[in-house]
Amino acid sequence: QWLDGKNLQITVTNASGSTVALGTVFTPTGLPPITHEAGSPASLVSGALIGNFGLQYPLGIPVTWQSPINVEVDGTTLVKTSANNNFDAGATGTQLFTQGNHFVSATINDATQMRAIGFGDATDSGAAITDILWGLRVGSDFGAIVENGLIVGNIGAVADGAVIKVEIRGSQVIYVVDGVDRGVSPTAIGAGDFPLRVESSLQAFAATLIDVRRSLVNGSRTTSSDSAVSFAGQGAVANSANVYYLPLQPGWNLVSLPLEPAVSTASELFANSAISGAVFSVAEDGSYVPAEDIAGGEGYWVFVGGESPVVVTVDGAPFALSSFVDGWNLKGVPYETAVPASLQVDAIHSFEAGRYYEHAAESILTIGLGYWIFTPEGGQVVW
Repeated sequence: QWLDGKNLQITVTNASGSTVALGTVFTPTGLPPITHEAGSPASLVSGALIGNFGLQYPLGIPVTWQSPINVEVDGTTLVKTSANNNFDAGATGTQLFTQGNHFVSATINDATQMRAIGFGDATDSGAAITDILWGLRVGSDFGAIVENGLIVGNIGAVADGAVIKVEIRGSQVIYVVDGVDRGVSPTAIGAGDFPLRVESSLQAFAATLIDVRRSLVNGSRTTSSDSAVSFAGQGAVANSANVYYLPLQPGWNLVSLPLEPAVSTASELFANSAISGAVFSVAEDGSYVPAEDIAGGEGYWVFVGGESPVVVTVDGAPFALSSFVDGWNLKGVPYETAVPASLQVDAIHSFEAGRYYEHAAESILTIGLGYWIFTPEGGQVVW
């Protein structure tokens, strides 16, 4: 199983699915970068690399929310604050999923309260249940499958404390409660349905979605084999087509690119009229200056005018090296990972939805975001 974009771990299970051996985590080396497409250099060496993509970190990582409407956001938890008894409250996840297998999960503390969670399109909507293209609606101790907000099936009783999950597996969307598959969406999902975001919608006053988590954008592969397998490669790219969709919200965005862009001129890369040159980088003296060229792994401030979000499409190749100076650095990551322990990090801050957030040094960082990272000694990181 790929734990992140470059680290692999082999798990041996018996016929009943119980783990009997857990290998050490290692980074395969020796061939060009691994992609998740059949026929890539890695998959030609080992058929074991052909499998599901996106099912990693079984418990997921916390969803980062944006554009909350009639809800209080407390970390990964949403609480409805509006007294209206309709689906007029919610928030949207910041991360765009561009392909592969993914999931979103949440804990239900009171199954009588009506709420919904699932996947929506790239539009930053934030509250309406009709924006949930594939999802679960839970209330009155019962779960229902929803598509475009409409009930199209049911998954039976849901108890207080249950963990619900909406999981994309290939062309199917599976609905899971406490680790047990309960239903399958009647509508298949295909490449044309991406990119997707996490969407939520809450109906009852004080309704909650607790500990909402998602899969990493890079994903993983899980496979089984009846014979010995050899692995080769040197890490996964941001996605197989070397394309990244950078989501930008109205106002100021602190961002980075997980790729070295093929078009690096700021005026060409951020050509959308809503941006109109409002892209800034950090000079050596710490001041902000208009950005001319955009580099993968560096952080930038981008201002979007108007009231609508913007998605910038970036083509390029993954970057593999980041240089840090003593003090504050504005950086990003090439895949969702923590800063390696080889670099001493004293502080990490991101800027999302109009405010700064502090992160622990060992936190998994999200691609697409720019982070202020303080290191007392500087150094280089090979990702």
